[in-house]
Amino acid sequence: DNLITLHQRECDQLKELKKSMLKKMFPRDESSIPEVRFAGFTDAWEQRKVSKITKFHKQGFYTIEDYNDNKKYYLLRGTDFSENKLLLKDTPKINATKKDYEAFKTELGDFLIVRSGTVGTYGIVDVDIPAIFGSYLIDFRFDMEQVTNEFFGYFYQSDLFKSQLNKIIQTSANTNINAENIKSTVISLPNLDEQRKISEYLGNLDHLITLHQRNYNSLNRCKFSKITKNLLISHMVFIRK
Repeated sequence: DNLITLHQRECDQLKELKKSMLKKMFPRDESSIPEVRFAGFTDAWEQRKVSKITKFHKQGFYTIEDYNDNKKYYLLRGTDFSENKLLLKDTPKINATKKDYEAFKTELGDFLIVRSGTVGTYGIVDVDIPAIFGSYLIDFRFDMEQVTNEFFGYFYQSDLFKSQLNKIIQTSANTNINAENIKSTVISLPNLDEQRKISEYLGNLDHLITLHQRNYNSLNRCKFSKITKNLLISHMVFIRK
């Protein structure tokens, strides 16, 4: 119980720290300089529309084909993301024409955004596999000379972006967003070296959060299994008596 409490407390504190740093490491209120930044970086950040840093975007492939593990291409969905990376565990496979595959295939570094339902979820393609992005996703390819995927991802998690996102989300039976909405938002950009520093720092926080969360879950399972085992043993002893 003490270990479970410790890991939960550490996890909660790290989440609060990350939330705070996401506010402090991005400029706010029309400012061109964030509250907190690394030593050696003094240049003002530049504001740009996301459309100006986007080289390619497209809504995903729609199909009613039955899934089958023996088919040719993975069909990526929002549920295949874990910690903003692809987790190919239950990912279905489909066949597709060569034309459709070429039109909707993913490439290393693609930034996939969930456009309906769990809006705000995203994943970065970090494995080279034959895959097609599904209809509930939007595939973005950014100009890597202006922005890194990781930095855009943390910007996407920040209040700076969320305040814009809340204004453009289309609410109906399902909350949804489209590519043009996203491209109309404004991002503040430092140089690439500072982007990498920020992403590395926040990435380390994410790693620690994940570590404590996994330990918490593991200890909870361990506790539950031991309680269950002891109850079964007690029940068996009672029956024998």
